[in-house]
Amino acid sequence: MIARMRTTGRLLPTILTAADGAAALAPPELRAAVLDGDLLPLGDAFLPIDQPAGPAERAASIAHLVGRRGIIAEGSAAWVWGAAWRLAEPIRTYARAGAPSSPPDRERASMREMRLREDDVVDLRAVCVTSPVRTAIDLVRAPDGEFDQACLGRLLAIAGIAPSRLAGAIAARPRLIGRRIALARLQVLFTR
Repeated sequence: MIARMRTTGRLLPTILTAADGAAALAPPELRAAVLDGDLLPLGDAFLPIDQPAGPAERAASIAHLVGRRGIIAEGSAAWVWGAAWRLAEPIRTYARAGAPSSPPDRERASMREMRLREDDVVDLRAVCVTSPVRTAIDLVRAPDGEFDQACLGRLLAIAGIAPSRLAGAIAARPRLIGRRIALARLQVLFTR
């Protein structure tokens, strides 16, 4: 099906979302293309098998759940950066303080207002996501039951962030909630 569409001159978008699929391929055709090996499921969308799945593609696959003003954050941002193996729901998002918003799909995404610095946010093709450093800060200060040490380690490795740089970024934010816990965790994890 995908090959036929490419040879007939109909170009498909890089990421096929439900909205795109309705125009290009019906949902059964999308599932058939996955079974045929032409498409891969990615987040809430589909990706042609020959298209690499990087952060921009992952972010685009859930953009419709985040909304224009939302910023993909926490574990969802870790998935965008390639550090989390699966995308857990609800999708975690932030809205900048003073610009309250709500996600388009409140059942599948949660949003909270957050005071962010300019360097805390990266724009990936019109989808905003917390930077790798900000994502690491959020991961390391997660509650005990939600803290994922392996995911944090993968993010630091993928982004090339030294634990000392992360500790410095946390120390530079005196009003950060969970700051002491985060610094204590870093001390235990990376000074062995």
